[in-house]
Amino acid sequence: MGYRLLADATAVAHFAFVVYVVVGGFIAWRWPRTIWLHILAFIWGFSTVLFKVECPLTNLENWARHRAGEAGLPPSGFIDHYITGVLYPRSALEEVRVVVVICVVVSWVGLYLLSRRRTVRHCLDGADRHGQGRRDHREQPPRDSAPQGNPPLYPAGRTRTAPSTRTGRPPRRPVPPRPRSSRPRCGADRDDPRKPPG
Repeated sequence: MGYRLLADATAVAHFAFVVYVVVGGFIAWRWPRTIWLHILAFIWGFSTVLFKVECPLTNLENWARHRAGEAGLPPSGFIDHYITGVLYPRSALEEVRVVVVICVVVSWVGLYLLSRRRTVRHCLDGADRHGQGRRDHREQPPRDSAPQGNPPLYPAGRTRTAPSTRTGRPPRRPVPPRPRSSRPRCGADRDDPRKPPG
């Protein structure tokens, strides 16, 4: 019973591998890193068909079926026993192989075009983000070294005044008038000898 289950599981895995050889390139459109696995699977799959290389899955299934008391696969292999003459007529074998090759090539070319499109889009998005950052940096007002709410102090406790719009220099501070003194200035209020008294 256990060998029979092992033989059936091996046949299912073998069939899944054949399907992956055909459509694995399209799966790489969603997960691009799997393309290397598909390339290896494609090379191995067609080498077993074209160069009659023994497949380990076929040998494992034959061994399990023999241990279970059943007949093994024919010498032609897994595809000839399960697929050819079942999913398509035997007379169309060459046409099916050509269709498989076309599907694989189309999937690889499509993956190449998608990769180029993603690269160009990534470069454009990076350039847009870089340009937006530079525009934001130019539009940002200059920062003052002093904290907000506290104007920078200068010597003698003076505060910085806004420059004049005409001369570019800070306006002069208004000078308060001095109080008049009771003492005469420059003899203006002294008795003038030339002035007659009273």
